[in-house]
Amino acid sequence: MSTTAARTDETFDAAGWWRAVRPALLPLGEPEPSLTAAALETTLRDSLSPELARRLELPSALRAALDVAGPHAWLSQRICRDFILLPARGVLTATRSALARFADPGPDAAGLWLELGSRGDRERLFVCCDRADPSFGCVSAAEDQHPWCDESALLAEDQPLADFYWDLTTGWRRRFAARLVQVSVDEAAAVRSGDLLAGLTTALELADGLTPDPAWRSTCRAPDRVLVLTEAPASLPQPALLRHEDISVHLLPPRALVGALQPAAWGVASWDAEAGQLRPKRDALTVVWAFLARVERQRGYVMVVVE
Repeated sequence: MSTTAARTDETFDAAGWWRAVRPALLPLGEPEPSLTAAALETTLRDSLSPELARRLELPSALRAALDVAGPHAWLSQRICRDFILLPARGVLTATRSALARFADPGPDAAGLWLELGSRGDRERLFVCCDRADPSFGCVSAAEDQHPWCDESALLAEDQPLADFYWDLTTGWRRRFAARLVQVSVDEAAAVRSGDLLAGLTTALELADGLTPDPAWRSTCRAPDRVLVLTEAPASLPQPALLRHEDISVHLLPPRALVGALQPAAWGVASWDAEAGQLRPKRDALTVVWAFLARVERQRGYVMVVVE
């Protein structure tokens, strides 16, 4: 376990953080019964031995974030693959399950680490809520394991919780307004067939997986299947197929876009790996027509993701 100096950010601006991160998140399932951070701490303390109850304290940033995020679990494919942020009720459920399952070494020896989310296939995220632990107020990760089962399970260097929260607001942000993505008939059906969550997640996975971005440490130029627009098209010939918050997804045959895309109103860009930024493409009109012609030849669709 890392002995990084603990830091609890008493000035964490939860409301500002939530405004910044909320566009990257989708509600996962139905909201759980409401539980405040204060009630979570009280309920957990009643489940612990007197000694552990004395050591338990939810860091102020955790309290504020849990209360502002509300009763939903949240999912994001934009922060990173399969990122999940648990609500207070989810933290309680995960902690009770761990207390029942892991007695050795358990929290007495390993410290009071509460699960606050997960990412990818196997990585679980924990925050230290143990005032006796030098990692108090920090976040660490474990691969498909709980530190109460194995003290050496924690993989990452401890990160102060407020820094962890603010990092969630930056990695997914783009320097562009829209993307044109070539999709096959099967991919178009996957976007169309699901409910809002499934369809939007599928669309963003396709767009994010193909778009070069510093968050993915891309070192290549823009792939053939995506065109990045520095400004969104002023209008499109059909209403959005999916819409959530400030994201809209349109699915169109390439011919329908010919009259809608006005080069004067937007620019096409590609990823410049050496400069680490998007660069306008030259001869944007030629690039767009070649893109649409290829999609037409391959009998595909163009998915327009406007953010």
